[in-house]
Amino acid sequence: DVTCNVSKLITDNWQLITDMIDDPELREIYKTACAERMQKLEECLMHLEKYPGDREQLEDFLREIHTLKGDSRMLGVQGVETLTHQIEEVLAGVKRGESNLSAELC
Repeated sequence: DVTCNVSKLITDNWQLITDMIDDPELREIYKTACAERMQKLEECLMHLEKYPGDREQLEDFLREIHTLKGDSRMLGVQGVETLTHQIEEVLAGVKRGESNLSAELC
């Protein structure tokens, strides 16, 4: 599950992630933003599992994962940035019609 991988990475490595972000206020903002984005990503994927042809939900998912990637890049959280980039690339391929969205992918 895509969101489980990102969520697990963030949860399992939260101390390491917070050590990468020096500013306590930025750390808290990033933590809150990650939680909100993960919730939205999970909702999108659950919907896409049932309705894989829903382009609007796919666009929403891509927008959320892109924003999480950008937030992570801006704050130097390399592991999250790398994983979200890989997820974004896979789902961008679905959007371009290069592959199909399946329950296994979700």
